[in-house]
Amino acid sequence: MKRAWIAGAILVLLCAALALARSAPPIVNTADNGVTELYVDLASHGRLLVGPYSRFHWHHPGPLYFFVQAPLYVASGRAGAALYAGAWALNLAAFALLLGTLAEEGSAALTAGVGIAVLVLAWRMPDVLASPWTAHVTILPYLAYVTAAAAAAAGRTDLLPVVTFVASFVAQTNLSLVPAVAVPLALLTPAIVRALRSPGTGGRHVVVAAAVALLVWLPVIAEMLMHRGGNVAALWTFFASGGTRHSFREAFAAWSYTVVGVARSNLELPGGKALDPSGAPWAPAAAVVITALPVALAMRGKRPFEAWLGAMVAASLVVMLWSITRIVDPIGDYQVLPAAALGTMAAGIVLAGVARAVFRGVERNSRQRYALLAAMYIAACAIGVIQFRRGVGLQQRLPWAADVGPAVERIEAYLDSRRSRATVVDVDRAWSQSVPIVLRLRQHHRRISVTPGNLFMFTDVFAPTGKEDTRLTVQPGRQAAAAGSATIFDSFTISVLSRSPDQ
Repeated sequence: MKRAWIAGAILVLLCAALALARSAPPIVNTADNGVTELYVDLASHGRLLVGPYSRFHWHHPGPLYFFVQAPLYVASGRAGAALYAGAWALNLAAFALLLGTLAEEGSAALTAGVGIAVLVLAWRMPDVLASPWTAHVTILPYLAYVTAAAAAAAGRTDLLPVVTFVASFVAQTNLSLVPAVAVPLALLTPAIVRALRSPGTGGRHVVVAAAVALLVWLPVIAEMLMHRGGNVAALWTFFASGGTRHSFREAFAAWSYTVVGVARSNLELPGGKALDPSGAPWAPAAAVVITALPVALAMRGKRPFEAWLGAMVAASLVVMLWSITRIVDPIGDYQVLPAAALGTMAAGIVLAGVARAVFRGVERNSRQRYALLAAMYIAACAIGVIQFRRGVGLQQRLPWAADVGPAVERIEAYLDSRRSRATVVDVDRAWSQSVPIVLRLRQHHRRISVTPGNLFMFTDVFAPTGKEDTRLTVQPGRQAAAAGSATIFDSFTISVLSRSPDQ
């Protein structure tokens, strides 16, 4: 019966996401969200083996996020808004896992404290619940993973397959979270050993979890075997090479400023700026306290689940501090976002210590308890819908988005007039605008490749074959055609030039 309820809830959530995607106006995704749509399209055709790209010319560990998004994307008619609806559904599923685990394993006060804290964070970070950017979409799943891992460590071995899937999703999508994912897994080792030794169903749960791990990591293994180490080798080379990193003092300043982010007046959704940790002199002391208190409260309460949750949250926060020292170049606001989310969960655990006195009636009244869960989940759904509509609206108003459709029409008319069989597109100077153009040409069954210097972003699917008979260049703004070139399309935002492929 419980499994039927879960399956029904997932089906309802997917139908709601599909309705959101189909009701949204047509949008053009550019820049990183455009690359995400391109990868989702490739995943829908089974043509993707790598994760999100990095500016360092490697990829995050795996493509699971894009395969999760692909069914909704296809069902929506490959609508750009489906990415935002998919992110909304993913985050609501993660929030349901978080609340459900807390309600079953912890106290009502803990459920209320953590649930409300996460809602406050979502409200204060506009669009985080409906953002398809890979730096944002792993945040709530990571919190759900830590919660489910704590329950598994406390004896809920039936959650091991779920823990494995969510951990894989987070690790494949956001490399910076791999160390923080590894901590709960390491703390789970005694529970896994006990499950394997037990004569009951625990061993079967471990076997199912192992099967899930093998399934979701198959593309990574295949890519590694097909390309002599491939992306895994590239990751190893990059991180083994050393290079300039950050001192402990720099990392601690960024970490503490972020951990207490939910209490700062200037909290905002990270978008890729360099982090400025000034302006909160109280942050270091508060961050240390908020990291230590969950463990102290859990040990005092003598509740196994809460003890494991407090230990995993605190240990993961410490590992996140170490991870910041390994960041190359200036510390970006998006790179420390997970610490803000985990710090919010720690604050919720601390809040629960106070809330127990207030919500004692809820502990004894199951109706009130379920009413609280329903209220928090409905609030998350409402916040998510608001953020979905705002995110889609902002994307729709981008000045260069309106030029993508006309540019594709002009390009296709030009290719037809030349009877072109294959085309290589130079996207060096305008990759952000070029991504949706390349995607639409591919969806229209044009044989499109890109210049080799951009394959790290577009993947080897777009590698030139040497048979291209047309070369196009996409440039920002209105550009005069150079000698030997012709202007196919020009506007205030982008221009498309043609030249022979050997130039």
